[in-house]
Amino acid sequence: MKINKGLFNYIGLNSISLIIPIITTPIIANLYGSEVYGKYSVSLALLSLLSILSTGKFENALSIPKSNREASNILKIGLIYLALFSLFLSITLVFLSFVNLHKYNYLKSVFILLPFMIFINGCNNIFQFFRNRKRDFNKISFSNITNTFSQAFLNISFYYSFGSSFILLILNSFLSSSLKLTFLFSKKEVSIITTNFIQGIRETFIKYKDFIFKLTPSSFLNTLSSSSLLLLFSYFYDIKTTATIAIIMRIGSLPTNLITKSLGDYFRQDISDGFQEKKLIEFYKKLIRKIFVFTLLPFILLYINIDLLSSLVFNNEWNNLGVFLKILAFSFYFKFLFSALPSIIIQISKKLKIDMYWQISLMITSSLSIYLGYKIFNDPKFSVFFYSVTYISHYLISYLISIKIIKQNENNISFN
Repeated sequence: MKINKGLFNYIGLNSISLIIPIITTPIIANLYGSEVYGKYSVSLALLSLLSILSTGKFENALSIPKSNREASNILKIGLIYLALFSLFLSITLVFLSFVNLHKYNYLKSVFILLPFMIFINGCNNIFQFFRNRKRDFNKISFSNITNTFSQAFLNISFYYSFGSSFILLILNSFLSSSLKLTFLFSKKEVSIITTNFIQGIRETFIKYKDFIFKLTPSSFLNTLSSSSLLLLFSYFYDIKTTATIAIIMRIGSLPTNLITKSLGDYFRQDISDGFQEKKLIEFYKKLIRKIFVFTLLPFILLYINIDLLSSLVFNNEWNNLGVFLKILAFSFYFKFLFSALPSIIIQISKKLKIDMYWQISLMITSSLSIYLGYKIFNDPKFSVFFYSVTYISHYLISYLISIKIIKQNENNISFN
């Protein structure tokens, strides 16, 4: 396992996916305004939660089997589960459309799109992991570039054509995700899906059932923990403050989504092979150290200039953005260091119960931190501060757990 030219090509291509939203997010936020962007962000938070449930997380198992036939069966199981979930969601939303959702009634406007968005996003997740298994990183990169560019283009052009509406932002998200899928899905995947469709499906499902019964709940709790900042803010505070937090979460998570996720994608199969061969610990520690060394100075420089940068790119409607971003900056950095790689270790080791306990702890403490900031101080800055401290501590814990799992595996000791 080496950090070679292929990795830098992959990150280089994915950097385009990072640059586009960095440039366009302030433009879109300034155009649409805080109220519209706040409603859009709450809608996306709901979409993220439902997307976690939609595939049973079977895509995360695609890197584990050596057999391509077994991997194909996992792919089929994920797609079947996704189709059934989308159908169930459609029926549920029909009934919910008659329920008074009070301050969230505006969400009903996107109910008709949600099942289709869930299905498209689920397909993107499944086929991206399948492409990852085949190390088809160029295809993944170009699909991500297509998604971010088309979404930015549609958001800006639709604003000047139709005006400001959060429904337009949701529609554009759906259209760009659909376009991304065209890059990930091909005739070869059709052949894989249709060949011997049900052969071995039952046995494969039984073998990997923990991904739906353990990893799905823990992943849902993880997304709920991160989404709770928006969902609880929209409940305790006003929609404009929620919009400010949403912008920060989007911008702050971009480096993680680019570099750390790219590292995770690129090395997922190698980490899985190294874990099974019990030759992983030194490579793993070295990789974390290199990420830290290469990113510490840029982080310090960005942190010092947060106020200046935010005032240059956002208009006066977003004047509190720099304050909140400074509070959350360290949690973003720790997430950048310790989010993707430890989670891969936990998944490939099948220690999914540990992951579930970790996610439960994160969900409870992060939600409680926001509530305490509201209840004791009635100040969003304190809610954000407590939330940030909670995330920093949990990411450190996840790294220590991953190290222990690797060491126990290489010493043939069970992890309890």
